[in-house]
Amino acid sequence: MSLTRTPLEKRVRAARRVSSLPLVISGVGVIAAGLVPLAGSPLFFVGYLVPAVTSIALWVALKAAAARAGVGMGRERIGLVAAIVTVVSVLTLLITMFAGPAFLVGVLLFVVGWRLENRTQWIAGVLVAAASPLLSYSFLQNAASGWLIPIDAYRYTPLTVDDAVLAGIGLALTLMGVRVLRQETERVRATIR
Repeated sequence: MSLTRTPLEKRVRAARRVSSLPLVISGVGVIAAGLVPLAGSPLFFVGYLVPAVTSIALWVALKAAAARAGVGMGRERIGLVAAIVTVVSVLTLLITMFAGPAFLVGVLLFVVGWRLENRTQWIAGVLVAAASPLLSYSFLQNAASGWLIPIDAYRYTPLTVDDAVLAGIGLALTLMGVRVLRQETERVRATIR
């Protein structure tokens, strides 16, 4: 991966928002995956759609940002990556069932970060993909039950400790993306002056 860029490449990447949009949209997807239990059992299948909706939303947002900036999408083939993640998440529900809905969102962020040569994105994607299987099967909830958190504390909500941690990871990704978005906005404004 070539991480050295000319000032023009940096400005174009900032105008395309390729550093911030994947973090923000993946963060929202991870938050949605963490809050799926609030939908209840009749709507639990919504969790299977989180990776597909996240990948489509990411492609649409990157396409719109590139069009707004008046530049192309680049040669990273994000549309192809989004299509593959969408097809895999819709046709092979076993991955989402066994690894959790945030797993494919993490894989999406990893591949997009790798294609865009953005170290922050692909490291965050690896962390989300690694945490999702653990947090899908109440890893922390089972460890905390009885001696750390009273069982009666969760009587009124279907969320577990694991779901809250997953939503917290998503919130951290979203806030990181907002911080990067501000930096990109400053870089774009500096070129306009």
